[in-house]
Amino acid sequence: MSDGNYNSGTRSTSLGEPKAYLSAELDALAAYVSSLTRVHESPYRNADGSMTADAVAGAAIFNSPSVGCTACHRSSQLTDSELHGAPFLLHDVGTLTAGSGKRLGGTLTGLDTPTLKGIWRQRLICMTAPPRR
Repeated sequence: MSDGNYNSGTRSTSLGEPKAYLSAELDALAAYVSSLTRVHESPYRNADGSMTADAVAGAAIFNSPSVGCTACHRSSQLTDSELHGAPFLLHDVGTLTAGSGKRLGGTLTGLDTPTLKGIWRQRLICMTAPPRR
């Protein structure tokens, strides 16, 4: 997208005017991301659909009230965010620092809760990727 198009109106803000039809590359990326509708089955399931021992242990930690994961990673989407509705719920889980950046030109007060759907796949990719040099 050209700088002129990006800086026109409110497009440069996170939830500003739509950016569709201004860049073939951006439109292609949006089409690809929109096509990602299926989360593959977890390798932490047995052939009969039951959870493996590792999955059971992980679920116990995740669901533990003392750990608190389910306070934010809830609902069928494993997040408390609503893309099309109320403003994002931002949380500081103790990881923000002065170097964490800004939000919309102001102080970054928290992070939007990412979904955990398919996170097992990212872990497997990281574990099998060649080491960086």
